[in-house]
Amino acid sequence: MKKMTEVKIKMIRDYPIKETSPFTNKYVSKDKMLSVSVLPNRTSPRTRDITNTHRVEKDEIVGIITQHLQENLGIALSGLNIFKFIYNNLEKTKKGYKLKFKMNFEECRESNGYVSTQSVWHGLAELLDKDIIARTKIPGTYFLNPNFFIPTNTISVTEHYKLT
Repeated sequence: MKKMTEVKIKMIRDYPIKETSPFTNKYVSKDKMLSVSVLPNRTSPRTRDITNTHRVEKDEIVGIITQHLQENLGIALSGLNIFKFIYNNLEKTKKGYKLKFKMNFEECRESNGYVSTQSVWHGLAELLDKDIIARTKIPGTYFLNPNFFIPTNTISVTEHYKLT
């Protein structure tokens, strides 16, 4: 008979509270530009490189970042929905964008069509687990990792293709 392994679902309270942001920047400048490189998956001895660079507008930025989170970090749909909510509600300041976020659980629940706030908590726990956000001493307030929350109107995407 196979032994069942118990999977422990981490909750928000399982993550440590931080005095200060564990991430490097307090603010991201309004003028900061993100550059993304899309690389091919396979190589062959008979390949030729083609590189294409283009700009992507703000509407597509969140889609590109969430696709990266899903493919490379394995973030589930609830985590992606919470990420999108936070990204679209970043607070502007005179210096740029504040990388500390006060979660409005009801608004987040309603905007994502969730029946209960527990889905929001699970999404937050997933973002905490991947170091995309970090807890603060203030309940419901999170530090944001500037490597993922890049508030800008355009990004530069470079795609690399290998032709065989």
